[in-house]
Amino acid sequence: LRRMMMRQEAASAEEAFFLKWRQVLLDLDIGEGLADMLVEELRGRNDLLQSGREEAVPVLLTGRVARLLEPLYREVTPGRVMAFVGPTGVGKTTTLAKLAAQLTLFHMKRVALVTIDTYRIGAVEQLRTYAEIIGVPLDVVMSPAELEQVLRRHGNKDYVLIDSAGRPFWNAAQVAELQSFLDLVPEPRDVFLVLASNTKARDMARAAEEFARVRFNKLIFTKIDETETLGSILNIVHRWQMPVTYVTDGQNVPDDIDQVYPKKLAKLIFRGVDRHAGSGP
Repeated sequence: LRRMMMRQEAASAEEAFFLKWRQVLLDLDIGEGLADMLVEELRGRNDLLQSGREEAVPVLLTGRVARLLEPLYREVTPGRVMAFVGPTGVGKTTTLAKLAAQLTLFHMKRVALVTIDTYRIGAVEQLRTYAEIIGVPLDVVMSPAELEQVLRRHGNKDYVLIDSAGRPFWNAAQVAELQSFLDLVPEPRDVFLVLASNTKARDMARAAEEFARVRFNKLIFTKIDETETLGSILNIVHRWQMPVTYVTDGQNVPDDIDQVYPKKLAKLIFRGVDRHAGSGP
């Protein structure tokens, strides 16, 4: 009877351990399906529980997520034409300016800027200011046919970066209009879906669903300094099986932008996990 009670107590403690870490993952805004999958990884490591080495759990989870992301980065190459799309207010124009400045000033590339954002008051002037500071040309495009002409004219450039107006993800007509422009952008190209990290997980997921029609192929997450949890990033990446190439953490141009890869992104997702788990990483 004593042995049976000891086994039950051990089983209860083990289950409490797994339930605790499942809740930690949920508190990081990681979706239930992914959280359950990661907890199953822990179930195969009873040695962590038996040895009292709970501080190793964040390291184990970070490594597992990095391996989950690795296949998405195996053939990541930059497109010559880069278009930036996404909801309103996520920081597309500032992100574009950061990349344009880095490509021009740090990598000595020939860059041209194009904007199809004629909705937002002051949007063109904001980008024109950036273009003048960086020392690159800017074209304001009003129609898909005009975009096609501009891209041909800049055929000698290493990179052409296209800014677009923020579209409310529920406005299907505006997203379709954006699609009519991007359908004319030749390969090799990148369409970056830019999302703000401090957006609610449900809104972020809905935005990705609506912008799928413009065939984005890479992700950028902004404002990672304005939220405590980044689990929503993993949800989007896992759902769309597309890499996150950059994250931003401020307004400074050309700084406050970082290129990411699987291990770095996994570490970001699990930053601050000790606050949620109540134990040091």
